[in-house]
Amino acid sequence: MELKSRTAPESITTLVPDAASVTTDFATELYQLSRNKDIRSMSFFINSNYSEWQVSEFPYNRLLNELIVSGVDTTFILDKPIDFTGCESAERATLLSALFRYKFGDYTDALPNTLSPVLTVTFNDGKTQTYCGE
Repeated sequence: MELKSRTAPESITTLVPDAASVTTDFATELYQLSRNKDIRSMSFFINSNYSEWQVSEFPYNRLLNELIVSGVDTTFILDKPIDFTGCESAERATLLSALFRYKFGDYTDALPNTLSPVLTVTFNDGKTQTYCGE
């Protein structure tokens, strides 16, 4: 039963044959990963709707800061490049606060619309593990 619960849906295994399902919640998985000393980097995928960002209330701030202090390269990945031109002043202030605090990049790979990357972890040996949701 445990093995069956770890089998990823066919819609995912057709794209990534060795995919597996995670049987814990995201917070537990992230905590376990953060204790792994063989991690080189973590990339968190977030939306680019700046009006929804609440940087100071990000539930993983403490964990994220621990990763940074321990030398793990952490990056927030957006689905499109940052654009200040369409931002209102409140959004601009939130965005600037986040930019001074964290490292950002944009996502350029194409995935099917049914998959949304959540987190990519790169290990010291060069292997990567990507967590996706439907």
